[in-house]
Amino acid sequence: MENTLIYVFDDCGLAERVREELIALEFRHEHVVLTVGDDEAGPVAGNFSVGNDPSVTGGTDYQEAYANPKERGTCTLTITPLDATQSETAIRLLAHYGIIEQSQELGAERAARIEQGAAAERAERERRT
Repeated sequence: MENTLIYVFDDCGLAERVREELIALEFRHEHVVLTVGDDEAGPVAGNFSVGNDPSVTGGTDYQEAYANPKERGTCTLTITPLDATQSETAIRLLAHYGIIEQSQELGAERAARIEQGAAAERAERERRT
């Protein structure tokens, strides 16, 4: 087996789409695991903030401070490729969506090859739009 690839997504819909595409490319279900760090009760611990006091210089009212909440990194996609071919396939698929950061440290030659493939995929996507 290759090194496990771990990607963190802000968009859980995109993470699910990538997972479904990998399974369609014959990755095993148990090797493409999507974990959501949020539930019906709201964000998990650590995804919190405190309000501003409007009476303090620079303070804003509560409504303004929380008008556009942002949640980051609520979905994690863990991919366990069986071999180098599957690893490259997963990395290229994610690059197709503009996602190129991996959790693993890559050798300089392999990282350059992956970045070249990702750049080519982005250029092709831009050419089509």
